[in-house]
Amino acid sequence: MEPNRKPVVDTNLLWAVAILTIASGLTALATAWICEQVLAAFRDSHAFAALLTKDAVILDDKNTETQLRMSTAALKVVRDLATCLAIGCAGVGVALGVRVFGRSDGQDAS
Repeated sequence: MEPNRKPVVDTNLLWAVAILTIASGLTALATAWICEQVLAAFRDSHAFAALLTKDAVILDDKNTETQLRMSTAALKVVRDLATCLAIGCAGVGVALGVRVFGRSDGQDAS
């Protein structure tokens, strides 16, 4: 007789949780690093004058203008990372819910 083996569903769910945990940690580190880069860019910046137009922000210093553009792009990346992580967490949450509450054969979830 074969030893008692866990169902494939349990193994797949365990892998999903492990991968999402690793992705969560890496996303948190990336978010912290990007935010630090944005803050450092503005911490080193000197006083500047800006002209706000309908289509763009025009600055008197090209370096500051580049920093502002890069900061905007970095914040968009952080937003996208957080959105992807939230979608992944929701998927794992649904899988866990199906695993725990979707049993129709009377078995427990362990």
